[in-house]
Amino acid sequence: MFGLISGTVRAVYAYLELRNKTFYYDIYTRSKKRQRDIINDIEKLRSDQSESSTQRADILQADLVDEKQYIKRLSAVYDYNKGGTSDTDS
Repeated sequence: MFGLISGTVRAVYAYLELRNKTFYYDIYTRSKKRQRDIINDIEKLRSDQSESSTQRADILQADLVDEKQYIKRLSAVYDYNKGGTSDTDS
């Protein structure tokens, strides 16, 4: 009886751990895609060489920095919860 309960608890734990990993991976891949899209938009705007395009590219640059900081914080929290290091600069 105890073995059955123990096995069930381990199975639930493994399921929740896998679900957490896939949730983190989905957020991470969406963030990387968003960063690529922002970089492409910045490059297009910079190539236009107009004043309004430059201003819009500067705004997008700030958005890119925010997105990179967001994923860095998320990675640090995820690594900390996993029991690893929170060093995301490597």
